[in-house]
Amino acid sequence: MNNEDMLAVLKALSNETRLSILCWLREPEKMNENLPNVIKEEFPGGVCVGSIQEKSGLTQSVISSYLSSMQKSGLLESRQLWPMDLLQAQ
Repeated sequence: MNNEDMLAVLKALSNETRLSILCWLREPEKMNENLPNVIKEEFPGGVCVGSIQEKSGLTQSVISSYLSSMQKSGLLESRQLWPMDLLQAQ
């Protein structure tokens, strides 16, 4: 990992909510996801973006911005499995 990549990770984790999101995604079983089995098989450990937004209590636009910066820094993997957007910690 080069210095720029490391700075992006540190910047993403410098926000308390983004750090909490990463912790939640590290333990997806605690998010009480009732995802269909097909989705669980396709993306094990995935958590619905809506669940993250609900747990955080923040608006969709703020969560979207947070998740985008975390994904760009390599902390998250995302996948869209209709009708849900799912995330997983890396």
